[in-house]
Amino acid sequence: MARAPVVSFVPPVVTRWRNSTDGLIDSLGLVVLEDDRRYFPPYDTVLVSRTDLGTKCAAAPAALESLRNSLDGAAMRRLNYAVDGQHQPAAQVAAAFVKSR
Repeated sequence: MARAPVVSFVPPVVTRWRNSTDGLIDSLGLVVLEDDRRYFPPYDTVLVSRTDLGTKCAAAPAALESLRNSLDGAAMRRLNYAVDGQHQPAAQVAAAFVKSR
């Protein structure tokens, strides 16, 4: 007599590798694992601008500085989902994020 296979649900997971800020992670029910052994380098947001930006637009350095420490992995997943999952224009998503701060 054949035995029925045992089936159990194991939630899909995503490591901190390149996909940790993919916008579809939350909507697909995936889980981002903490890399407690620091195997992968951290995926940190960094602001980059031209050295002459302040002379071209006086308000730009302060505007960029206001974003410091505001883009963690969860925030990036929400913004990426708006673009990738909801097909909103990236410029519109970015503008709404800045305005909401």
